Amino acid sequence: MSLRWRAYERCKIESENLFNMRKHSYLIILALIMCQLVPSQRKEFLIQNSDTLRLIIEEQADYISGFAHESPIVTDDVESDQVTCWEIKNDSLFEVRLFNTDESFRMFHRDMNRTLYIPNGELLHDFGLTQVYSKERGIVIKNGIVIETKTYDNSSTRISPYSNMSNGFYDYITNLIEIEKLDFDNCSTLIFAIKKLNDANRIQDIEILRGCDKRTNNEIIRVIKTIPEWSVILLHGKETDYCKTIPVELNKIKSTTRQQ
Repeated sequence: MSLRWRAYERCKIESENLFNMRKHSYLIILALIMCQLVPSQRKEFLIQNSDTLRLIIEEQADYISGFAHESPIVTDDVESDQVTCWEIKNDSLFEVRLFNTDESFRMFHRDMNRTLYIPNGELLHDFGLTQVYSKERGIVIKNGIVIETKTYDNSSTRISPYSNMSNGFYDYITNLIEIEKLDFDNCSTLIFAIKKLNDANRIQDIEILRGCDKRTNNEIIRVIKTIPEWSVILLHGKETDYCKTIPVELNKIKSTTRQQ
């Protein structure tokens, strides 16, 4: 079996693994809620020089950071839950389709204009379906042809335990919040957006996306602004909005307070 066909086979195996993983998607969604990432089960791989490289899905990155999407992946029968395999040969981009153990089909994408992002360097954090690496390599595609290769530095990423909405966030705020100032009868979940961090990554400016009465809002904002540091996530060398939306569940505050 050739090295290239082994690379194709890996894509096929990933497709089968993805199908088996779908039954666990509910648990994956719960794991991602802490940073409000819209989950997608689609995977992409790049076959280059007989190596199979996992790509960063651009739709996820765009949702996180608000980057303008250069060009979506467009084929008539592409669905969101699938594995897509690409191959670069002679500086041209092809989509690879597998039919059986000894045959494949390659389709040249002359209208493809996008950047293929390849993880590189140290894995800084794993958020489930999105991983943040200290470096990324970007292969710029224009009209299906490789025109440039770039290197991106994400090493300034900082992960704060207080950004973890599963425990770190609530463990902190329930120690400081004045619970009698919260309106548990008329409020359930409040949502805040971080607008600005200071040089020490502390929350400086915050916006209410879904609030309650003024007293409840002010008390939660007061405590949030005392958090020692917040996460700063870089993708493609730029700071993103990942983890900058904070849902606050009042019932969880109440239950956490009772356990202490």
